[in-house]
Amino acid sequence: MVCGGDFDFSVGETNPCSKCSGGDHDWKYTGESRPGSIFGSLWPDYLHRCSKCGKTEWFWSKSDN
Repeated sequence: MVCGGDFDFSVGETNPCSKCSGGDHDWKYTGESRPGSIFGSLWPDYLHRCSKCGKTEWFWSKSDN
Protein backbone atom coordinates (compact mmCIF):
# COMPACT_ATOMS: atom_id res chain seq x y z
CA MET A 1 0.00 0.00 0.00
CA VAL A 2 1.26 3.48 -0.84
CA CYS A 3 0.41 6.30 1.53
CA GLY A 4 0.82 10.03 1.27
CA GLY A 5 2.24 12.00 -1.60
CA ASP A 6 0.91 14.84 -3.66
CA PHE A 7 0.75 13.65 -7.25
CA ASP A 8 -0.82 15.53 -10.15
CA PHE A 9 -2.05 13.11 -12.83
CA SER A 10 -3.44 15.84 -15.11
CA VAL A 11 -2.19 16.17 -18.67
CA GLY A 12 -1.22 19.67 -19.62
CA GLU A 13 -2.13 23.00 -18.22
CA THR A 14 -5.71 24.07 -17.61
CA ASN A 15 -4.93 27.80 -17.67
CA PRO A 16 -5.61 29.31 -21.09
CA CYS A 17 -2.81 30.98 -23.03
CA SER A 18 -3.46 34.60 -23.97
CA LYS A 19 -0.93 34.38 -26.84
CA CYS A 20 -2.51 31.31 -28.46
CA SER A 21 -5.58 31.49 -30.68
CA GLY A 22 -8.60 30.04 -28.91
CA GLY A 23 -6.68 30.17 -25.64
CA ASP A 24 -5.32 26.62 -25.95
CA HIS A 25 -1.65 25.73 -26.23
CA ASP A 26 -0.54 23.72 -29.27
CA TRP A 27 1.74 21.21 -27.50
CA LYS A 28 4.38 19.38 -29.56
CA TYR A 29 6.75 16.72 -28.19
CA THR A 30 10.37 17.98 -28.31
CA GLY A 31 12.07 14.58 -28.20
CA GLU A 32 13.43 15.10 -24.67
CA SER A 33 12.51 12.95 -21.67
CA ARG A 34 13.49 12.57 -18.02
CA PRO A 35 12.82 9.96 -15.33
CA GLY A 36 9.20 10.29 -14.24
CA SER A 37 8.21 11.74 -10.89
CA ILE A 38 6.26 8.59 -9.93
CA PHE A 39 7.85 5.52 -11.55
CA GLY A 40 11.23 6.89 -12.63
CA SER A 41 12.55 5.36 -15.85
CA LEU A 42 9.63 2.90 -16.06
CA TRP A 43 7.27 5.78 -16.88
CA PRO A 44 9.27 8.87 -17.95
CA ASP A 45 8.08 12.45 -18.35
CA TYR A 46 8.23 14.01 -21.83
CA LEU A 47 9.03 17.65 -22.62
CA HIS A 48 6.49 19.46 -24.83
CA ARG A 49 6.67 22.99 -26.26
CA CYS A 50 3.77 25.15 -27.43
CA SER A 51 4.34 25.86 -31.12
CA LYS A 52 2.53 29.20 -30.76
CA CYS A 53 3.99 30.84 -27.64
CA GLY A 54 7.08 28.71 -26.85
CA LYS A 55 6.10 27.71 -23.30
CA THR A 56 7.45 24.31 -22.19
CA GLU A 57 5.86 21.72 -19.87
CA TRP A 58 6.63 18.13 -18.83
CA PHE A 59 3.87 15.57 -19.48
CA TRP A 60 3.49 11.85 -18.72
CA SER A 61 2.68 11.09 -22.38
CA LYS A 62 4.48 11.71 -25.70
CA SER A 63 1.24 12.50 -27.53
CA ASP A 64 0.71 15.99 -28.85
CA ASN A 65 -2.42 17.77 -27.63
